[in-house]
Amino acid sequence: MQVEKITKATGFDFKVLKGTIDELNEEKVAKRVVHKKVAKGKVVQSFIEAIESIEPGSEEQVRIPDSAVRLYNAYAAVLDDKAVDIVIDVVEKKEDEQPSKTEKKKKGKAGGEKKEPKEKKEKKEKKEKKESNIDLMKRLLSEKASDEKIKEVFSERYKEKGVNKEFVEKRIEIYKNIAVGSLA
Repeated sequence: MQVEKITKATGFDFKVLKGTIDELNEEKVAKRVVHKKVAKGKVVQSFIEAIESIEPGSEEQVRIPDSAVRLYNAYAAVLDDKAVDIVIDVVEKKEDEQPSKTEKKKKGKAGGEKKEPKEKKEKKEKKEKKESNIDLMKRLLSEKASDEKIKEVFSERYKEKGVNKEFVEKRIEIYKNIAVGSLA
């Protein structure tokens, strides 16, 4: 595997890789833990192998964090000479989302802050959450939507991100595979 292509590609960010590995390890979907305290090339290779070790259509595949899927796809595009830059859509966390265990650990370590006693949480109105792409695909498939309808829905969803038609079609294929695997 030519991991040097990835580590030398424009946009390669070792911190992003390490954060993604934390999320992947936290979900425990890979057959083995991906270690981060080795050379960059070995970390990249280990990350790719961990993702590829997950059985397609399995329960584990459904639980792969979106950030890991996006990073893997960006790396694969570089390895397949389909891209020279590593471009990843960054998804901002919403205010009402809970931080991951990794983010909680990082907050606790920063500045040696002491934990304050928990205050009673105020009841907040539940904001309407955006349906995940996989859930959307499951719903469309259960409604027996045509391929054209699926393409139209996802094109609209990705329209504001400014991605091309090929990207949307690849995403549809990925989401379809995951949704079909979880519906079975």
